[in-house]
Amino acid sequence: MFITIETQEKKFMLNALDISYIEPVQTAVFTGVRVFMRTKKPGSDYPITFEAKGTLEEITEQLEIAADRHRFG
Repeated sequence: MFITIETQEKKFMLNALDISYIEPVQTAVFTGVRVFMRTKKPGSDYPITFEAKGTLEEITEQLEIAADRHRFG
């Protein structure tokens, strides 16, 4: 149940079950989606987060497709 997330630096394959939540971000420097993972940073109480290129709708669509594949094989 993996999805592809692209940041400014590289592409990642993430397990959709490891994503805690996503939120749209629009700043002077970046417009995209902030992804919060269930995994915490080593030695920290804060989750791993990163800013992905694309829209909330694009990432949500990928999550829905991954969930359908997981359910229906």
